[in-house]
Amino acid sequence: KNKKNKRKKKKEKKKVKTERKNTFFSSGLPKMQLLLFFIALAAASAAALQLPVFDVAGNDYDIGHAIGVRFRAEFHTFVQNYKAMNHTLLPFAASEQGKKVVDAFYTANSVAFPDQFQYMHGMADGAGLPFDYIFLLNIREEISLYVKAHNTSAAMPPSSCTDVHVHNGDSVLLGHNEDNDASIGPGAYLLRANFSDGTQIVAYCYPCLLPGNAFGFNSHHFVVSINALFPKDIMVGGLGRQFLNRQLLSAHNISHALVVLSAGPSACGFSANLGEARGPGLSQTANIEVSPGKGSVSVDVIAANSYYFHMNEYRRLQVDAFPDISSEHRLARATSMPPPRTAVDVRGILGDQEDRAYPIYRDNTPPDDGVTLATAVFDLNGKTAAVYAFVNPKTASGPAFSFNL
Repeated sequence: KNKKNKRKKKKEKKKVKTERKNTFFSSGLPKMQLLLFFIALAAASAAALQLPVFDVAGNDYDIGHAIGVRFRAEFHTFVQNYKAMNHTLLPFAASEQGKKVVDAFYTANSVAFPDQFQYMHGMADGAGLPFDYIFLLNIREEISLYVKAHNTSAAMPPSSCTDVHVHNGDSVLLGHNEDNDASIGPGAYLLRANFSDGTQIVAYCYPCLLPGNAFGFNSHHFVVSINALFPKDIMVGGLGRQFLNRQLLSAHNISHALVVLSAGPSACGFSANLGEARGPGLSQTANIEVSPGKGSVSVDVIAANSYYFHMNEYRRLQVDAFPDISSEHRLARATSMPPPRTAVDVRGILGDQEDRAYPIYRDNTPPDDGVTLATAVFDLNGKTAAVYAFVNPKTASGPAFSFNL
């Protein structure tokens, strides 16, 4: 009798499970509801990744401190999750050789850029992080490339950024894709800062980093965007890329930017895309390539009725550098497209995904592990800036933010 009851219960249990299964999938409606649920979930996830804007005024320490307080949680999460921090920067800094290298960078840059060190101290204090962590993150390019040059199996810094220059009779434009590691996006923010020395900037900022390494502009109607480059010979004790990029963001014009770069030997290499928003007939853009060492600078002012692309490989300076396959693909694709003349054309290039292996607009799909975090299009004649965040600028209904330059 007990055996019969057990068999009966087992059959009833199985029947209930079958009925539940059939009820959920018996018609097309629940399937459609499930599909809509996942679409809504994906849309909500994208919407959750919004780029915050932070307004602040004061001296360097005060501004850095306010940023650290506001983004304390984001900074801590970034430090915990950023692979380069835990796999490269901290282990290297703890080694005997690493301590010497880090100390050399600290000595040279703290003397050359005391205001920026006040800013970093402010960020560290506000966020409750060790200053050493903030400093290491601001020399991450130099350390990562130094480690890579001495250990070929070490990871490369992520390739990042595409720039499009256009100069024709109607338009002077500079477009920029900010590409990097996906872990940066959730902690990134737009900074609008009014410094006590009168400098006013708007800049896309990475968590824990000084402004200037991505894209931005200032109250002198001067625009800056940066492309990472990967030279093999890092100048230990030279001026860090991050600090030079911050100085560029305060420059008045292209000539002033060259004065900034002549302040001392660059430790690393980088490319700077510069723009003067002066209105029709006066606006211009230029691309600068910098290699390690003093005096290694190439300037290309974009001529009228022309266009120019720059990614993450040297195009003019002869520098022994690590290759970047994504840059090669992005440049090849951009040059194969019709010559850009308008802002729509620029957005079309920056949003292009025709090369699915290594697209211009990057989406962290293997084999390419980069992601486009944001896009900026600067209209230098019209003196406007359009910023797109977490969306393809080619298909976006409009920018997330619009600014007057």
